[in-house]
Formats: sequence, structure tokens, C-alpha cells
Amino acid sequence: MNDAEKMLRCSKVCNESEEYIQQGKGYEAIDLLIKLGEQEGYAYAFARIGDLYFCAMGGVEENNEAALRYYERAAELGDPYGSYCAARSYLNGYGVEINYSKAFKHLQNGINSTITDAKLQLALCYILGRGTLLDEKEGARWMQIAADDGNAEAQGNMGIIYRDGLSVSSNRDMAIRWFRTAIENGNCQARFELAGLLGFEEIDGESYATSNKRDLEEAFNLLNEAINIDEDVRAYQRLAVFYLNGFVVPKDVDKAHELIEIASNQGNAVAQEELKHYKKSLFGKWSYV
Repeated sequence: MNDAEKMLRCSKVCNESEEYIQQGKGYEAIDLLIKLGEQEGYAYAFARIGDLYFCAMGGVEENNEAALRYYERAAELGDPYGSYCAARSYLNGYGVEINYSKAFKHLQNGINSTITDAKLQLALCYILGRGTLLDEKEGARWMQIAADDGNAEAQGNMGIIYRDGLSVSSNRDMAIRWFRTAIENGNCQARFELAGLLGFEEIDGESYATSNKRDLEEAFNLLNEAINIDEDVRAYQRLAVFYLNGFVVPKDVDKAHELIEIASNQGNAVAQEELKHYKKSLFGKWSYV
């Protein structure tokens, strides 16, 4: 059997297995895929079995240990998707104890997959020193690769990298560009980060509202979107600053207190500390002391 005939057979068996899955006959699909993997050395067949166990598809009972076992069989045969999925299991403790060293090794083998999260996770391993020596420069390089490939989380992280100057020269314009790109691609956290960058600036370690009215107005709008669209609890606390100080909107201490109280009730530690500064007068009005 030549390579073309082999691929045609693999494709045919995979299609049959998918039909079984759609019919709720996941275990029959597993039998087909095991034979395909063992007889033809088709690595993805084992990775697909891993998916069935991991996602409980086609009537197959969820079993993270079995999923990892098949992902690793796929990885041993050189399947980058199997390597990524095995790394995911070791990173998160799915069916196994967390093991960053094994996760890192699998990620190195899985970076050729079409899943950009493999490159993102490899970047985080370098940046956080998980399973390898801490190397922010190499981490930033892989984060850039993942971001360029369209990974929204990596794009948001690139905004943080340029904002904070992590292994690169601090660059506000680049940070803003990456945050905007991340937001366009659905990164909810990036909206809050962009609001902070546009609306506030650090001077001698202290945070002050920017003097740029347009940036301040955009920051205000972004924070409202972060609340209404992203349900980001941090945005309540930051938005309260605008009402407390009369930035963009008229000063309204009662509104500021309302926002701080919402954030505090949702467990925001900064808001919980801020709430201690609000005092209620005999007339029912709030003041900040």
C-alpha cells in the first residue's frame, strides 16, 4: 500500500468513526480508531480517542486518565496535536498530578500544531519558569509568535509586555495597539487593561489620571463596556475613581460608593479597602475621607 492509498484508508476509517460518534456509538468509534492507530501507525487516531474521553463525546464516559494515555500515544508517534493535549493535561492536572516539566517537553513537540494556544502556553512556561529556566526574552518571543498567529490572549499579553517593558523596551503605543487588537479578537481582559493605560499614568510610583481628555473619555467608555460586556468586577472599582473625582462625569460620591460596594461584594480586595474610606452623613449622603 503506497502513501496515497494509506491516507485514503485512514480518511475512510476516520469518517466511519465520526459517523459512529454522531450516532452516540463512541466506543465503537474507539475500536475502529485503535485498529487504525495500531495497524497503520496513524497518530491522530489516538489523539481523537483522547478527545472522546476528555470531552465525553458520542456516549463515551469522561475519563481524563484515559484521555491522557491516548494523547501521549499520539505524541509518541509525532502528532503535534496529541503533544499539545498531553501538555494541557499536565499543566492543569487533568487525570494526573500537575507536572510542568512534562508539560514543557510536550509543548516543545506540539508547537507545530495549528493550535496557537500551544505557543501561548510555551511562552508562559518561559516567562513563569514552569518546567524550564525562567527566560522572559524567550517567553516574549513565543508570545509574539502566538499573537501574530491570532491568539487573543497572547495579543493581550503582548500589550502587558510592552506596557511594563518586560524583556523589551517599554512602548506605550505598541501596548495600545496590541490591547486594541486583542479586544477586536474577543479578549475580555484587554478592555480593562487598555482603560487603565489610557486613563492613568504612573508618576514616581503613584497613579494619576491622564491630562489627555480624549484618552480619559475613552477609558471611561471602556470601563463601562468592561462592566456591561465583560462583567469584569475590577472595572467597578476603577470606574468609581471617575465619579469620586469628577473625571469626565460630574462628581458623584454616592455613585462612586455604589460602584465600590458592588466590587467589594464580589470580592475585589482593592474595593474592600477603599470602602473603608466612605462615611455616611446624617442626611444619608456619602463622603470620602
